[in-house]
Amino acid sequence: MERVAACYRDAGRVYAAYIAAKLRIDPIHRAALELVPPSGEVIDLGCGSGQLALLLAWSQPARVVTGLDQDWARIARARRAAEHANGAVSLRYLVSDVRTAPLQRCRAVLIVDVLHSLPPPDQDAVMRRAAHALEPGGVLLVRDVDRGVRPWWRFALVALEEALATALGWAQGSAGLWFRRADELAAVLAGEGLRVETRPMWGQTPYANVLLIGRR
Repeated sequence: MERVAACYRDAGRVYAAYIAAKLRIDPIHRAALELVPPSGEVIDLGCGSGQLALLLAWSQPARVVTGLDQDWARIARARRAAEHANGAVSLRYLVSDVRTAPLQRCRAVLIVDVLHSLPPPDQDAVMRRAAHALEPGGVLLVRDVDRGVRPWWRFALVALEEALATALGWAQGSAGLWFRRADELAAVLAGEGLRVETRPMWGQTPYANVLLIGRR
């Protein structure tokens, strides 16, 4: 994680510190290292600035990782960071809308903090397409906010923060935010034939994040 954080040193002092803190604090990074198969094609849908994709590629050279995001600036930042890996990783970043991105057969798909920026029908469609792309033995990781989490203030806090970030242009989802219960999302994955496990995924933060693990 330290090597990945160092790759963002050209992104500016504040942003580099943000990436370093996120790698250190956000539990999704360690969970992904544990759950994503050590080899094969991996797709990170809505990869943002790309630190998770870079971490997955660097930790296991047998992984071939593709990060997709519709934000040109974020993809450019991710590509600059990946250049500091000096060709040691099998990784590419592409500009693409997660709703229409072409998904090849793969061992793993990650959808991290993306769904709530899409209307529910689009959320379901993205998850179904991702599930269909999985090879036997593959895994789909969906991390998002659980509207039904208890205590209630966890959801209220993250919903307020996401709304503020969207209003200020720091996050996508300018057309609205759509938070759902984790069991609703899990039912979509189960309907595609996946075995689904749900884990709390807020770590030491006060947020309402959960991780859905769908296995083919």
